[in-house]
Amino acid sequence: MRSIRPNRIWPLAFWLYAGALASIIILAYNGIIPLRITGIPNYDIYLHFSLMGVLAFLGHRALNRRYSSSIRFAVPLAPFLVSLFSVLEEFLQLLSALRVFELSDMLANLGGIWTFYLLDRLWLAFRSNRRTLL
Repeated sequence: MRSIRPNRIWPLAFWLYAGALASIIILAYNGIIPLRITGIPNYDIYLHFSLMGVLAFLGHRALNRRYSSSIRFAVPLAPFLVSLFSVLEEFLQLLSALRVFELSDMLANLGGIWTFYLLDRLWLAFRSNRRTLL
C-alpha cells in the first residue's frame, strides 16, 4: 500500500477539518447545536479558541506556510484568511435568530488562530536549532 507524502497530507487534513467545522456551523445556525456543557465554565470560549486555531494551523501547513506580501509587510496567508472568516462569521450571527454575537467568542477565535500560528513558528525554530546542534 502506498503512503501519502507528508506535503499532501496537510491539504487533505485541512479540507476534512474544514468540512467538519462547516457542518458544526450549519448545525449551530439551524439550532441543533449548542450543547450545554454545564460542568465546564465558559466551554464555548475554549471551543472557539481551539476550533479556529486548528483550522488556521492546518491551513497554514496546507499552504506550505505561505505569506502574502501584497501589503507593506508579509502576513501569513492562512491565519489571515481564517481571521477574516471568523470575524465575518461572528458578525453574521447578528442576523440570526438562533445565534448571538459575542465579542468574547470573536476574541477567542482570533486568539486561537494566532496562538496556533505562533506555536508553529516556535516549532520551526526549535527544529532548526535542534538540527544545528546535532
